[in-house]
Amino acid sequence: MLLSKEFFCFIVCSMKMFSQYKGLPRQMYYLSAVKLIVEIAVSFVFPFVALICTERLGFNAVQAAYIVSITSIGNMIGALLGGKLADEWGRRKTYIRFAIAMITCMILAGFVCTHRILLVLIFISNLITSAVIPICSAMVVDLSPEDKRNECFSLMYIFSNIGTAVGPLMAGLLFYRHMPVTFFCVAGFYTLSLLIMVFLIKETYTGHRTDPVIEEGSGKKAESLFAMVFRHPRVLVFIGCMLFVFMSYMETSYVLPLQFTEAMGLDIGSKITSAIWSVNGVVVIVLTPTLMLFIKKHRPLFNLVIGCLLYALGFGLYALPINPILALVAVAVWTSGEIFVNNQATVYLAEISPETHRGRVASLYSFTRALGKLIGPLISSYILLGFGYSSFWIFIGILLVVISGVLFLLHRLEPEKSSELSA
Repeated sequence: MLLSKEFFCFIVCSMKMFSQYKGLPRQMYYLSAVKLIVEIAVSFVFPFVALICTERLGFNAVQAAYIVSITSIGNMIGALLGGKLADEWGRRKTYIRFAIAMITCMILAGFVCTHRILLVLIFISNLITSAVIPICSAMVVDLSPEDKRNECFSLMYIFSNIGTAVGPLMAGLLFYRHMPVTFFCVAGFYTLSLLIMVFLIKETYTGHRTDPVIEEGSGKKAESLFAMVFRHPRVLVFIGCMLFVFMSYMETSYVLPLQFTEAMGLDIGSKITSAIWSVNGVVVIVLTPTLMLFIKKHRPLFNLVIGCLLYALGFGLYALPINPILALVAVAVWTSGEIFVNNQATVYLAEISPETHRGRVASLYSFTRALGKLIGPLISSYILLGFGYSSFWIFIGILLVVISGVLFLLHRLEPEKSSELSA
């Protein structure tokens, strides 16, 4: 009888978790499908850039590291460009143009994948990939009612992670033996997303509307994104906090493989490294609907405080003597923090952005992530040389606790009106 009661409670909770995604605007489901397809396409090539450089194009490991860093610059440029053009041209029109450019790049890449000119095409496609993110985020804000914004962003996040989990598995089957087909598949996926955008998704914002920051007929130039951010100290502090958070998160890709290999050997270390990203994807897909029941009851900045504390705890576990079980338990902890951070950073930026700047404000998220990806490994390499892995993760944990304190202070000082940038 007790088992039946527990099973009934489990069914009720499951229905409640997934029913929160019912009744969203139909366009949101189509847009989530686009994001899923794009993430699969992205995962076909970009995780393998270092291998392409060393195994196919003849670069050494140091040269490959610099090339991967340069692609991060493409991320930053693309994020800002995509957000700006989405506000000037309109979201759908901008996406269509970028998708056509991506399809062209990937078809060309399939024909020149054994020549170093491929790196130019990868840089351009990396730029385009980052440009697409703020476009989609701006469309989510345009489409979502305020009381359903958390659900809309979390639905996109779940679909994105499904794509991230599926893409590398598919690409791994093609990469070594059928490398040109890998690039042609990316072109095919973007073509599919383009068809959905053209035939199923309507324009959510036409662009070229009056900037609310400037009075009509004043003769003044519209205020730029960075001018708006620097005019609002709280927002500037928030962006600075997110930079440190993303720098810390990016160390999972750089430091953990080195640490696992040193502690457990190359064979086991490489397997654990692969396993943590599988666990990461599963935890995101399984826990996001559950945690969203809590998240949507609280303000974004408060949720970000919790996310940073979970990051601090999860990353801090790596300061202990490492073993496979501890490594995977830590993943579950910091991935829970990732759910809070990735969902609520985008929601917070959506709340503070005026309609005419939604694309540009959304681009701050991608820009900050790319900047963290660029400078995080450079800084951490010097810390590791001087102090070692345990001290490094303790430092990261303390840093994230401090950041959570700053975000909590911002939460306490948060104005009643959330549209801060348009004030």
